[in-house]
Amino acid sequence: VHEGWSKYILRKSAEKKLPKEIVWRSTKIGFEAPKNWMLSKEILLQVIRESPFLDEYIDKEKISTNIDDVSLWKLYNLAVWAREFNVQEKG
Repeated sequence: VHEGWSKYILRKSAEKKLPKEIVWRSTKIGFEAPKNWMLSKEILLQVIRESPFLDEYIDKEKISTNIDDVSLWKLYNLAVWAREFNVQEKG
């Protein structure tokens, strides 16, 4: 937050690429998973379990479909980010 504007860094980075009325609108909301994505937790869990990056941080065998949606979504995004950008743990 900067001078009352949420997501200020994101807005500034988008300033030259998007129209001002989109970048600086005050009705922005957070980045949440669409609810229908969370219906198939097994697919998201599979991505998490296959992530070598997450091996150092979580015990994948303890993660089940009982995990809360917020934690599942965060772990899934971290696993996808690590895969897409070829991020590897420095051991």
